[in-house]
Amino acid sequence: KMIYLLVGEKQEGKTTSLRKWIVACEGEGKEIVFRGLLSPDENGLRHFVKINGGNENDRVVEVAEKDVETNLEVQKQVESGEVFKVGKCFYFKQNVFDWAVEGLHRNIKEAESTDKIWIIIDEIGPLEIKQGKGLESIVNDIYTNLPLFTQSKHKNVLFVVRKAMIDDFIQKYAKGNKESQIIITRDSLNNTSLIS
Repeated sequence: KMIYLLVGEKQEGKTTSLRKWIVACEGEGKEIVFRGLLSPDENGLRHFVKINGGNENDRVVEVAEKDVETNLEVQKQVESGEVFKVGKCFYFKQNVFDWAVEGLHRNIKEAESTDKIWIIIDEIGPLEIKQGKGLESIVNDIYTNLPLFTQSKHKNVLFVVRKAMIDDFIQKYAKGNKESQIIITRDSLNNTSLIS
């Protein structure tokens, strides 16, 4: 049971809580490797930030709404597949998702040879669950390689999932098996006790 699902509402502060929790765990000298991806909103745009032992590497993933409405170049990128639309008004850059997925694949590979690791994936939502895009290949890879994480109490994955999507997530990826998931909220991150 080492798949954790951090569940909360949209814009509730899940990413901020995760950042603080990682810093607190590292500050206590816990010998844990943190890897993965955070997706904070900064200046109205979604970013991907790689978690790499205190070193953060980020890329902007969302195209500003105003850019899409007025910029013919962005419209051409949509037509060519470089940028794709989600919902009514969100546009995302495909190359940034490719960058994120490549990094997460390396994290899964690293987990094979690392004793104590947490892989954090923020956030799995309608793009993955409903459209099969975005970070879905990573979610599928983790559930395909589940024994890597379930046979060691020190190798963990934490997915961030919106509250409204949790049942769909469990049905699609965990094949309805709620017992194989540990569902937590932001309050669970107020201390470092999740890590033994």
